[in-house]
This record gives sequence, structure tokens and C-alpha cells, in this order.
Amino acid sequence: MEYVKKCQNIQDNLPRFFQKITDLNSLTYKKLKDENYHDLLNIIGFSGELLIEETIRIRKIEDIEERELELDEFLRKHPNNKHGLFQKAMLASDVRQYKKAKKYFEDVIEIDSKFTNAHFNLAVLFETHYLDFDSAKFHYEEAIKTNPKVTNAYINLALLLKHRFLDFHKAKNLYESAIIIEPNSTIALYDLAALLTTHFSDFDGAKFYYEETIKSDPTFAFAHNNLAQLLYIHFSDFEGAKLHLETALGIDPHLELVQNNLSQLLEKHFKN
Repeated sequence: MEYVKKCQNIQDNLPRFFQKITDLNSLTYKKLKDENYHDLLNIIGFSGELLIEETIRIRKIEDIEERELELDEFLRKHPNNKHGLFQKAMLASDVRQYKKAKKYFEDVIEIDSKFTNAHFNLAVLFETHYLDFDSAKFHYEEAIKTNPKVTNAYINLALLLKHRFLDFHKAKNLYESAIIIEPNSTIALYDLAALLTTHFSDFDGAKFYYEETIKSDPTFAFAHNNLAQLLYIHFSDFEGAKLHLETALGIDPHLELVQNNLSQLLEKHFKN
């Protein structure tokens, strides 16, 4: 039972771990062990400290060509290492070599069909570069299956379903799932509020989620603007609308949309 628990803990932490070691600001092997990744480091297939330090070192190389050469050498020494291939895919994507990126992501998934980050990034690539929305949908769904805690996969899939498949109910469910996982996700809160307004006429729900968005990020000018419009049109709360429009302009005085909305509100309801 203890072994099963340990394996489950490893599986739950893998995406966060690999995000950490591929971050340009990643810390040392010792720091990773100090942050309770010791079991991961021993089991995931790296050959101890040297390989971890090598992976971190390569990711920190600023010169693109030099980093690519180092990755090639890494993979020569450790053929078909899925984490090395994943870094090759990310590097190719960074320099807009999308065919290479697609191939490397697919190679990673062929080696490990449960590699969440490969599914997620391949989905992004299919959606944004190839405009292959069916494939993007499939890989977002696979990312969620392999790690149900990856908030961005829920959000990206919700956006895709809303804009490309017009599946508003499924999008709503995905936003709600993302918020359960990450209650302060500004994007999920804001997008759900907009969806409730435009496709469900759930104005009370929209008001709640715009307010939650602003709690999460008080400097989100468009959330203030949208809440103001909601208060004005559906609740006849002109004072509240005025307050949020003025707040939005205080955040960004150059937002022409907000300027126009405030001018119209003042003209119609605050003439005196």
C-alpha cells in the first residue's frame, strides 16, 4: 500500500516537476530534492544527480544553436529519453520550427502516452499553428485524462469548444472544473462570467464571477468594464456601473471602449 501511495504521489507531481526543471530559473538538484522530489528523481529514469544537473544546465543556455547542439548530444548519450525529446520539441516551438516541434511532441507521446505536457503543448500547436481543431481537442482531452489537475488544459479546451465547436454547455462545465482546481484563476473566472452573460443569460451568475475575477485581480480593467455594463444594462445599478468604469480608467486611462461607455452612462443618467 505504501508503494502504491508513493507511485500515485509521483504521478501527481510529474507535470509540476518537469515544469520546474525546464524553467529557465530552475534551481539545483539539491533544491529539487529539498522540495520533496527525491522519489521522483530516483524513479523517473534519470541517472541520478548528474543527469538532472545536465538537463537544467542545457535549459539555461541562452544561445539557441548551442542549446540545440547540447540537446542533440544529450539524446545521443540517452537515446529516446522522453524528457530530452520534450525539450527538443519546446525548443523547436520557441524558434517557430513547427514541423519539428510536432514530430518531437508526437515522439514523446509514442514513448509515453501519458506525458501530460506533451499532449498539452501539441494541442496548442495544432490549435494555433495548424488550425486542426479536432486534433487540438483530442490532445487537450488527453492532457486532462493524464493529469486532471492541469488548469490550463481545461481553460484552453473550454475556449476551443466555445469558439470553434459552439459547445457552450461543455465549455461552461470545463470552466467550472478549472475554478474548482484553482479558485483564483482569473482567466477561468472572467471567461465563465462572459459565457454566462452571452450564452446563458445568467446575469446573477455572471455578476458573481466578474466580482470574483476582480477579487483575484483588482487591476483587470476589462473585468471592471464588463461588470459595469452588466450592472448598467441588467441591474439598473448606475452608481455601481459608474464606479467600475471609473476604476477601469484609473487602471488604464487610454481604453477608448471604457471612455465611451462612461460618457454614455454619464450622458443618460448623470446629467445633473
